[in-house]
Amino acid sequence: MTQVNGIEFKQNLVPKSKYSIKCPNPMKAKKITVHNTYNDAKADNEVIYEVTNDNQVSFHVAVDDNGAVQGIPFDRNAWHCGDGSNGFGNRNTIGVEICYSKSGGSKYTKSEQNAIKYIAALCVQQGIVATTDTIKKHEDWSGKHCPHRILDEKRWATVQKAIIDEYNKITKALSKPATGSTNAGGSVVDYLNSKKIDSSFANRKKLATQHGIANYTGTAAQNTALLNKLKTGVAPTPSKPSQSGYKGTSLVDYLESVKKASDFSSRAKYATQNGIKGYTGTATQNTQLLKKMRGF
Repeated sequence: MTQVNGIEFKQNLVPKSKYSIKCPNPMKAKKITVHNTYNDAKADNEVIYEVTNDNQVSFHVAVDDNGAVQGIPFDRNAWHCGDGSNGFGNRNTIGVEICYSKSGGSKYTKSEQNAIKYIAALCVQQGIVATTDTIKKHEDWSGKHCPHRILDEKRWATVQKAIIDEYNKITKALSKPATGSTNAGGSVVDYLNSKKIDSSFANRKKLATQHGIANYTGTAAQNTALLNKLKTGVAPTPSKPSQSGYKGTSLVDYLESVKKASDFSSRAKYATQNGIKGYTGTATQNTQLLKKMRGF
């Protein structure tokens, strides 16, 4: 299990055999849609139910008091906004469900707090600038009274602002070195600009991946690590492909043949090391990673 902005994160992705029901369309997310589950199940159970039933209802992530669980790949649409097969919400936004909203209480409060932190980091990961125009509620798309608890308590503006503030907190480090850092003389952005190198987040993330910094979100610690690596002037050296007699097309079988861990977390790590962004275990990504690890 990994962490996203301090929130435990794991995946239980819907099988491809159900893509036609749950997430039939490729998607490049433009906004985030916030929901309340209107029941008291934990995130694991919400996602298990989603990926095992045959209903044309789906969402990307459920967040509870313990963490976040993803059920739909972020590059696929989900049916969570109620605005139709071609509705902007369904086709262009990531749906995040906040758990334990029916009864409320301490579990819901913690779930909402976790969701705020997770959604802010998700925006950074997906290249979405968190604003009042990109952080939306279900009600904005179809008129449904959702997220019901937040709306009942008249706190939508507060929650929306908290997400935006958290996003700004994460990205603020992009222009500042860490306090007490040996790089107090400048930031990674300033350093890249001085070298006439693209200092955009997308390029910094690419550079971070090339230098072995996984899951780059622009934190002060990551920026300091990246700046240190860039200042050494040593280009990253890709690892040599592992040798294997396996000739098949299964990434897992290949990894086992070269005695490497083949679980999802390990594959995600290999993907990052090989410059494959946003690894979710799709067939295309696995094929791409297999080729890279073979040295093709």
